[in-house]
Amino acid sequence: MALPPYTPYSPYTPYSPKKFLQTMKQKLNISLIISIVLLNSCVERYWPDLGDKYEKILVVDGMITNQPGPYAIRLSYSSQVRYIESLPVQRCAVMISDNFGNTEFLKEFEPGKYITTNPEFQGVVGRQYRLKIFTADEKTYESPFQELWEAVAIDSIYAHLEYHYSPETTYELAGFQFYISSDISTKDTTYFFWRLEQTYKFDANYRARHMFDGQMHNVTHPAFNYTCWKTEPVPEIFTYNTSRLSEPVIQDLPLHYVTTETKELSKKYSVLVNQLTISKEAYNYWYAVQKQIEGQGSLYDRQPYQIRGNIINMNDHNEPVLGYFFAAGSDEKRIFVDRPSGVNFHFSTTCGYITEGLMNALYKLRNQWPVYLMRIFSEEGGGYGSMALPNSQSCVDCREAGGFIMKPDFWED
Repeated sequence: MALPPYTPYSPYTPYSPKKFLQTMKQKLNISLIISIVLLNSCVERYWPDLGDKYEKILVVDGMITNQPGPYAIRLSYSSQVRYIESLPVQRCAVMISDNFGNTEFLKEFEPGKYITTNPEFQGVVGRQYRLKIFTADEKTYESPFQELWEAVAIDSIYAHLEYHYSPETTYELAGFQFYISSDISTKDTTYFFWRLEQTYKFDANYRARHMFDGQMHNVTHPAFNYTCWKTEPVPEIFTYNTSRLSEPVIQDLPLHYVTTETKELSKKYSVLVNQLTISKEAYNYWYAVQKQIEGQGSLYDRQPYQIRGNIINMNDHNEPVLGYFFAAGSDEKRIFVDRPSGVNFHFSTTCGYITEGLMNALYKLRNQWPVYLMRIFSEEGGGYGSMALPNSQSCVDCREAGGFIMKPDFWED
């Protein structure tokens, strides 16, 4: 597959507006990207007439690495293009086998998510691994054997404060651009795939001052649901290979860009980078997915199509199956960055609320009790303020925005 030549990025080299727009695309679930690709336009949305051709196709996402488990395999069905929904595939028998005859059965941990339970089961460099799936409707799916390659270590990860311009705004947008460099590989051509997981500390917009559960209570510790940590995967896909480099080493390769349009950088931010050394076949798959996502800049940039993976229905080889099972050498590194100073943030810190007819509103929410309330003060300030019910509980309870009040074990203050 022809690739553009690799040019190392200087930390002071800005992205083009096109690169910025690609980075700022709406965050999409990767498994749904694999199953169905949507084309978006600022003029109108194009819905191709696919009939039921792309409905209820098995989607497989999983891997095994040289790092300790558990390893996860996620199974779902694709849904209609017009009505995206999560359709986990449940009650399957899932197993991972190696070329030495060892087999590990996975347990369904939650709907559609199967994990290994044996703590001694770990991928070994040089061995080959295969995935088998037996569904409840008596279908058998299988991948070919995948060799687990030796990992190339991460040398460094760093962030640089950069300003990107978007024609959609009247200002230059500040943010952190993250870069990665690797150790030198032992192979002239090495194939890389990066998976990133971000964790950030953030505050709710207002402190909860009261709690209502049929009776009104003062919140004696108003900070308990004010500050949270949120962990989620970074949805972008990053791949590269060293075939066109003078030596097999990655230097200053840009990863994701985190802007000041959200709360991600509002207090402290961390990203865990998993650098995966993979086979050429696995690379070609993820590169194709990456290019298809990046090609969604305009309506007719790229027509939607299936990216077939390496999973086969053993009873019907013509059945399309999406996703990929692969083995990879893995190295991880985490980086922390503090809130950038001297920049403007562009997310809203205000919430709609009601103060009149408060008790009626609270009783209409009886199925959601307890609910939290804030206090609103006049422009002149002073006094005790007015009790107010926010339009969304996430305004006063950071847990409602997907956060957790328990600080992660790895967090560094």
